[in-house]
Amino acid sequence: MHKHTFAAMAAVAVSATAASAVVTVTTDPADVTADFFQDFAGVPDEDFTFALNAGSVDLNPTLPLTISVVGNSTFGRDVEIANEALELFLIPPTASGFPEITFTFDEPILAFGADFFDNAPPFSSEIIVDGQTFALSPGFLGFVSDTPFTEITFVENGFDAFILDDIAITFVPEPTSAAVLGLAGLAGLRRRR
Repeated sequence: MHKHTFAAMAAVAVSATAASAVVTVTTDPADVTADFFQDFAGVPDEDFTFALNAGSVDLNPTLPLTISVVGNSTFGRDVEIANEALELFLIPPTASGFPEITFTFDEPILAFGADFFDNAPPFSSEIIVDGQTFALSPGFLGFVSDTPFTEITFVENGFDAFILDDIAITFVPEPTSAAVLGLAGLAGLRRRR
């Protein structure tokens, strides 16, 4: 009896990892459990262009992520903290194509959310989360995945500059927490028999 139970659990675990991720988009900030929250109030202005020209910039301790840009900036800037918000400039295409701005998180996450404000209407940018592409729009947008992911990418289909504020991130629970919950579940099953 126990062999069948464990075999079924293993089959479910294998099939879950083989399936593609399900990403849910939400406009309700309460749907993104924030292990980390950044509203940029009181954060000094800083232009990261020069660091980005070298490849990437690590925003720790301000944000637990590294930002990298692919593509050239015709305005001489791509990412900056200004007016107590994070501004991203996705500029017109160059010979190498449209620019991309990628956030690579310091550790795997399950959710990312932020208030998006358009600095150059209308929104024409998209965000790639866990391999899936979504259109950006003004207001709060949260992206919750059923599998951990480590990066999101902003891509442009024309010209756009937008602002992010109130960034919320949900990290993957520590393995020890999951193990304790699993052991508690097994103990409960054993007591029932």
